[in-house]
Amino acid sequence: MRNGVAEAKAKAAAPTRPRSNDASRHQPAWRPPFGEIEWGPATVQLGKTPKPEAERRVLDEVGSYGRQIGWMMEAMQVLVEALEADHNGPLSRDRLDEAELEKLTRFADLVKAVEAAKQG
Repeated sequence: MRNGVAEAKAKAAAPTRPRSNDASRHQPAWRPPFGEIEWGPATVQLGKTPKPEAERRVLDEVGSYGRQIGWMMEAMQVLVEALEADHNGPLSRDRLDEAELEKLTRFADLVKAVEAAKQG
């Protein structure tokens, strides 16, 4: 009898295959279901959603959560750069308080950390 954890790890490590004609869009060949999975004495919570089929379609047709967050980060970076370039506008840095500036700094640090992780 095969160990459930080892079997799940083997499936998760399976080669990826393209989901569309775009070869850069790869998704894992195996995806766990939403909800809980029990492997021996362990229970793994994979998240709850009122519409699991919609979640699966978004993951299959749009992209992984990481890819979606990456796109949002890229869009936010465009806005932050525009903010920094507009020195006299209503959202210029000199009009932001310390807490707002800290949030922009954390965001910039996050972008740098993600880029560094992508480089390996």
